[in-house]
Amino acid sequence: MHRHYYILDASALVYKYIRSTNRETQRIQDRLTRLFVARASAPHLVIFQIPSLCMAECSKAFAKACFEQKLYGTGDRATTAYRRLRNSMLTDVIEDRIIHSFELKREHFEDIEDIFIKDYSLEPPRRMKHMLNSNDALIISMTAWIARHVAKGLNYTTLITADDRMAFFCNSFPQEYPRTVNIRTDDIPGCG
Repeated sequence: MHRHYYILDASALVYKYIRSTNRETQRIQDRLTRLFVARASAPHLVIFQIPSLCMAECSKAFAKACFEQKLYGTGDRATTAYRRLRNSMLTDVIEDRIIHSFELKREHFEDIEDIFIKDYSLEPPRRMKHMLNSNDALIISMTAWIARHVAKGLNYTTLITADDRMAFFCNSFPQEYPRTVNIRTDDIPGCG
């Protein structure tokens, strides 16, 4: 069997760590749990990558959940929760190596020009108003690079995101970018 690379965007990965009781979040967490179980069952065939810049984005999302949304209380409780969330992610990436961090390369910056040109040429669905931001374009570029140079093909790479525009963009160009799953609305193929 061939390895499959899952690139985890911060907008999706944060749901592994931040707990909530709303139904949408529970569906997302169930999808992520199935993906992590698939990886535990076949760690040499299911490979997780996280663009290094997504680690900073996760940290920002943890701060928002703890200090702005106050999901874990206030004051010292919020600070303790923030550190616990951050440390859980760092354990998965640095200590346990469940998720492999992937560093930016010069090629990724060069590829974003083509991504922005294509993005501005798309007519998005009515409900989708924003365009890709620079981090989104870099993550897409990094995902495509992994597909071409590491996974050896688009069929062996999937970007997991909770961002409508990233999913819409990548899936609009299936010959150039890996399949992208919007974890808020779609199940992850091959994960129950």
